Amino acid sequence: MSFFGARFSSAVTQLRGELSAAPQTASDTIVKLVEKINTSAAVDDRRTAVLGLKGLSRDWKADVGKEAFPALLAVLKHDAPYDTDIAKAVLETLMVLCEVPEKVDNNQQVELTRSRQRTTLDSATATSSSR
Repeated sequence: MSFFGARFSSAVTQLRGELSAAPQTASDTIVKLVEKINTSAAVDDRRTAVLGLKGLSRDWKADVGKEAFPALLAVLKHDAPYDTDIAKAVLETLMVLCEVPEKVDNNQQVELTRSRQRTTLDSATATSSSR
């Protein structure tokens, strides 16, 4: 077998091993993306990692916030003044992390329903009286 054939075979074997490994959890992915932000010299790599965190932040808000917040602030401080794309990605990620879901209790829901019914009745009454 030639040198090229041996290298190709080794690469294929390595890929098969990586593909058969257990799937990565979201927490593992978050940790790796934060590591990429902290260690990468290229701003493109850091931007890609931030975009990955942005995608994960919607479903894994607490994990991303806990693991990535210091790294995101560092990117905002050091990279954002020179790269508007990474600045936008970091700010959007931080916005997602800071969103608070709106909770409506039963009393508010009942009052909202009654208000809508009154508005509908008032509209219907105004329409019928104008005819």
